[in-house]
Amino acid sequence: MIIDLSPDSYKPRGARCLAIRLKSKVIHERDVDKSVFHDRWSKDLIASHVAGFSLGIAQYHSREFGTPQVHEDQEAIYVVSGVGEMHLDDEIVHVEAGMAIYVPAGCRHAARVTGDQPLNVVYAHASSYGLDRLGPIMM
Repeated sequence: MIIDLSPDSYKPRGARCLAIRLKSKVIHERDVDKSVFHDRWSKDLIASHVAGFSLGIAQYHSREFGTPQVHEDQEAIYVVSGVGEMHLDDEIVHVEAGMAIYVPAGCRHAARVTGDQPLNVVYAHASSYGLDRLGPIMM
């Protein structure tokens, strides 16, 4: 089950801005079915195509990189527990509990476990719309 946050109302605010009021939702991860892949499982806990935002959890269990993912939106990943590596385009980086990873739109990425325990992460996707208008981003 995926919660799709549908808008209550739309209130135009000028030519470029659309204010959307979404209903609040609360869900427990036990109430969401897993999507199972050979290297991991994941659960999309909150998905809003209207607001361009989603949040989920995943657990990587393979010691080999899975098939790389590529998204049209940007993604942030927070490592809750475990030790592993992430393949980000042409770079492989060490990741561990407490680390956050930014994955820009179009970046090929995959993860694998290098420790004794699974790699547990929280991920969030957000629309990349409008980022091209912001200019350089300092990180």
